[in-house]
Amino acid sequence: MGGGGFGPGHPVMLAALARLVDVLNVGLLGVTLGQALLAAEAAVEAVPLLHDSLVILERLVPEDVNTVTCAMLLATAIVKAKGEPAVARAVLERTSERVRQSAGEHSPLLASLAELSAKLGLVGS
Repeated sequence: MGGGGFGPGHPVMLAALARLVDVLNVGLLGVTLGQALLAAEAAVEAVPLLHDSLVILERLVPEDVNTVTCAMLLATAIVKAKGEPAVARAVLERTSERVRQSAGEHSPLLASLAELSAKLGLVGS
């Protein structure tokens, strides 16, 4: 019997996929909550939440726009929380490089990342 079924191990595969989706949802929820904390002027509280979310998103969906958004929010939160500018700069540089590799040098996301870096005073130094 031919066909494109999953085979006898498919319940295990589906369970693993469900766990990945759950983890991804936690990452996305963290971005949403981090964004709300930033809007509420609670940058210090947003930093660890956004950091953990970025770790999840970079592992699961490194080239996704949500990952880029999370990195931008994290850099903003770090600067607003009076954290280390070098850490915020590194987040944006790592994200820019990933965007450059996946979307090319002319991606509008690169321009947005560069604009944010300048706005946050992270250019140079």
